[in-house]
Amino acid sequence: AGKPCLETSGFAHPLTTNPRILNQAVSLNNHCAERIKVKVCYYKTDECTDVDVPGNSRKEQVIGVFPAMQVFRYEVKEQF
Repeated sequence: AGKPCLETSGFAHPLTTNPRILNQAVSLNNHCAERIKVKVCYYKTDECTDVDVPGNSRKEQVIGVFPAMQVFRYEVKEQF
């Protein structure tokens, strides 16, 4: 339909045991029927996580844990 299959957004949320420590995560929402394999990386680094997103589903993937760092940049690369 001319729209991308994968929609992503990044967010940080505090740990319940220590609110000053934040999980940095990426939400991946697959709007297509086929499974999509991606590599989620911190922007311009080799710190990456492989993620397999089933068709018509949503997945959240933690990519790092940092103290008091809410803002982060990431990039998503599709794996073929």
